[in-house]
Amino acid sequence: MKTTTCESVGNFLFPEGRLSADFPWTWKRAAKAYFITFGLFMLGSFLPVLIFITFMLGSQLYFPEFHETAMRLIANPDGMPNMGFMVALTVTSFLMGMGLELDYIRKELAKDGHSLRGVVGMNLDKIPGNSFLAKSWGALWRAGLAYLGFSLFSALALQFLPQPEQPTIDFIRSLSGHALSITFVLVAIGAPLFEELIFRGFLFQMFRGTFRQGRWFAALASNPKLADLAAVVLSAAAFAFQHLQFHPTTLLFLFLMGCLLAELYRRTGSLIPSMILHAINNAVSFYLATHSH
Repeated sequence: MKTTTCESVGNFLFPEGRLSADFPWTWKRAAKAYFITFGLFMLGSFLPVLIFITFMLGSQLYFPEFHETAMRLIANPDGMPNMGFMVALTVTSFLMGMGLELDYIRKELAKDGHSLRGVVGMNLDKIPGNSFLAKSWGALWRAGLAYLGFSLFSALALQFLPQPEQPTIDFIRSLSGHALSITFVLVAIGAPLFEELIFRGFLFQMFRGTFRQGRWFAALASNPKLADLAAVVLSAAAFAFQHLQFHPTTLLFLFLMGCLLAELYRRTGSLIPSMILHAINNAVSFYLATHSH
């Protein structure tokens, strides 16, 4: 059958990917797991804060001298919170929330004889190359090229969009010393690792398998590429939704970055390039936030 110009353009923009569509769970089980993991993430995120508040209230009532000592550690002389303590609490909340989330998925997959690493493609198996070094370079240049394209697009788009100050950026600019270093590690390494596992490795895969089976929209079952595109968009929307603390302009770019990360994952069949792209983006954004005024 002769390929039309529109089909040729479509194949160029959205080619067949290397990512397998054989997600091991049905959409009902995957959806149930997602809502459970979201609840675990919220529980893990708020638990350190609740423990801290309970501890401070209890010490104030029953151990006032110890309470005063604790207050001197967590607050500056002017009464403002100690930034080092705030960063430590934030890191603990993030790691506990994501840790509970991933541990649940890992255990559920293990019940069926699957590994989390294998299911999400957290390896270089499908990256072209005859050696580990060649495959690593393949993952790196793909991530770098994707970041370059996104950066050029963002720079152009920001000429026409509002650029309001962000409270998160103001908070980062207020940090220094160890607090700044720890926050950088969390933003540039921790967040890309955990978020790619959840939003691309799990959520995108769940949507993709569901749409290809025609579970929600029967028309998508006969068009795998359209099913994949729907999964890219929906997983990116979920990614942006989890960052609602940001301004709408930032949310738009987070959505577009989510689409790019999912598409890079789909095309390469490996989660590693998406993690690298995510890490580069966060590291550069962090640097610009702390060195621009």
